[in-house]
Amino acid sequence: MHAVYIGGGTPTALAAPDLQRLLKHLTAALPLANDCEITVEGRIHHFNADKMAACLEGGANRFSIGVQTFDTELRQAMGRMAGRESVMAALDRLSGLDRAVVVIDLIYGFPGQTMAMWRRDIAEFLSLSLDGVDLYQLNVFKGSPLDKAVVRGDMPPAADLPGQARMFAEGVDLLSGARYRRLSMSHWGRTTRERNIYNHLMKGPSA
Repeated sequence: MHAVYIGGGTPTALAAPDLQRLLKHLTAALPLANDCEITVEGRIHHFNADKMAACLEGGANRFSIGVQTFDTELRQAMGRMAGRESVMAALDRLSGLDRAVVVIDLIYGFPGQTMAMWRRDIAEFLSLSLDGVDLYQLNVFKGSPLDKAVVRGDMPPAADLPGQARMFAEGVDLLSGARYRRLSMSHWGRTTRERNIYNHLMKGPSA
């Protein structure tokens, strides 16, 4: 087995001992390749130094953190509790351990998100010298809390498709200019340390 991905929820909500125990059991029970990519997905909120250490001791060698945006006001509007400074500090601490790949996701097309805000998000990411990033288009699902807020007029509409296309193109240009390698339609890596194995396997012909 060449990749294990723990996520699709928020495993970093678990207590540190539980995270370590989960990872140790997985690495002991599964037939893992020597260079297996073991990813833990999570959010910055509640992901403290103890939990980071527990994941590393348990065998994690890659973290995928759902940042979405660094803009504090926009984060709060989207229900994210940690502000820009907390996010930046936590990511800097995690990458500074230099024991695992650190990638994040950024989302474009949020209600009220301008091109200038999107450019700042990319600039903040680049300033951290993380291993990789995903640029994801916002999807507003009918009946979701975000959809209801827009319908009520509590929030402006999300960006339309042409607007999202312009934001994505700007992100592509900025990452290319910073010499990030494009590994898939929406994912970029800074160095060969970021292999993105799980996503490649998931989208491959045998998936």
